[in-house]
Amino acid sequence: MVWLLNGFVLTVDGDRELVKYERLGGLIAALHACLLLKPALLSAPEITYLRRALDMSQADLAQVLGTTDQTLSLWERGSHPMARASDTLLRKLCVESKAFAAKMPALQTRVQPLSRLAQGVGQFMYEGRLVADQWSFEARPLHQTTHSAKTSVALPTGSARGARSA
Repeated sequence: MVWLLNGFVLTVDGDRELVKYERLGGLIAALHACLLLKPALLSAPEITYLRRALDMSQADLAQVLGTTDQTLSLWERGSHPMARASDTLLRKLCVESKAFAAKMPALQTRVQPLSRLAQGVGQFMYEGRLVADQWSFEARPLHQTTHSAKTSVALPTGSARGARSA
């Protein structure tokens, strides 16, 4: 779950609410960096989101990770936890991919600690904030979150659409 504290504008078009994001490219890059540096194993929706961001099929990613597409499907559905080694390899694949590297060159120097990040478990929420034209995100365990967010973005969709929260 992603909560944006600012950096967006809600407008109404008839009976539809539309969300416009400021600096969308920076928003996505900051979210990717926060997700890849999360201090716990990736969740099922996060695995799916990263695979889609890499523009890979389940079969292609499974081959790279040295597993089957059926196993990857179990991970993405949350039916079976992803092994720590596969979690680390997926993160490194993202860091080294051209799509991610172009958006996050500073993350290239932080590849080594990735294997230590995947030690914890639990649900995390990502709080995003736009300050001085720069997006930043912080991963927080759900039990530690306090926010006044008005918009959430679902990771699995990979789209730039948001939904208003209550």
